[in-house]
Amino acid sequence: MPWKLKWTPSANRDLLGIHTYLLRRQPDAVDRVLNAIHSATYKLRQTPHVGDIDRNNVNEVVREIVAASYRIFFVVREEWQQVEVIKLWHSARAEPDLDDFIT
Repeated sequence: MPWKLKWTPSANRDLLGIHTYLLRRQPDAVDRVLNAIHSATYKLRQTPHVGDIDRNNVNEVVREIVAASYRIFFVVREEWQQVEVIKLWHSARAEPDLDDFIT
């Protein structure tokens, strides 16, 4: 059975920010990038333990996958069979501090 997929408010704001940025800067890329992000996160429902573990976070196991140059950070909630997307981050940016985004 597929796991549940939850987007935190922060991850939803990130997605909206990506959409807004691309509409202004690269309108031709909006659909491609957003579809890649949605497709990658949807696949997490079937394979929740995929992706690299972020070794910079000591409080909780945070995993990471990449889609369309965006790093997608997520937490696997075994007890609820849920994958929680916590942060989207462009790979060209400096390393994010994820502690504020883990619930």
